[in-house]
Amino acid sequence: MQALVLNITDWISYHIADRLLSEGYEVNAVKSNNNNEHLVDFFPRNSNFELVEEPLQTSYPLVICVGPLPQFAKKLECKRIFLINSDSINLDHAISIQAPYLFGEWMPLSDDDLLQNENQITFSASEYEKEGLYIADFLEVFMEWVEKEPPNSEIYMKSKRNGENTGKKLEKTFLVDENVPIEENLKQVISHYQQFKDLYQSS
Repeated sequence: MQALVLNITDWISYHIADRLLSEGYEVNAVKSNNNNEHLVDFFPRNSNFELVEEPLQTSYPLVICVGPLPQFAKKLECKRIFLINSDSINLDHAISIQAPYLFGEWMPLSDDDLLQNENQITFSASEYEKEGLYIADFLEVFMEWVEKEPPNSEIYMKSKRNGENTGKKLEKTFLVDENVPIEENLKQVISHYQQFKDLYQSS
């Protein structure tokens, strides 16, 4: 199955494309103005991945966009389009997913985001402690929706760790199980950052 992933240099888009490729998808990817150019370098040896300046065709069975939707994408014909952390939801077949507190490898980080004495990431928003969702846990659920049907056309995703509704409509809130405690995932992200610090985009 073919998929078009937009804004591929966004760290979330990178993880999505990587997961799609591991599942056997053919991925066309379009760059954004993001600075994470090095993320694209991890894909060229995969024959199912192709970096393009613009979509190679006018129709795709699956389109995924993290962040702002490029103007040209509004003209694409697609069976299903997932918009993640995007304001563009008035599209046919669009499924809007808001997951504002995702964290994981290659997310924007700097030394200021680390509390060395406690060995934990301190984010600018306190909600991360309650709603922070590791990218791998997000992808487990997201891929199920790619293969089947999501519960709604508009979804707010957060960790099941804190079940409070936080003002969101209950029917649009999806609570995600964590396979590993958040503390372990945070340590893993910190370790990755410290190993590849020069390649990380600053916050």
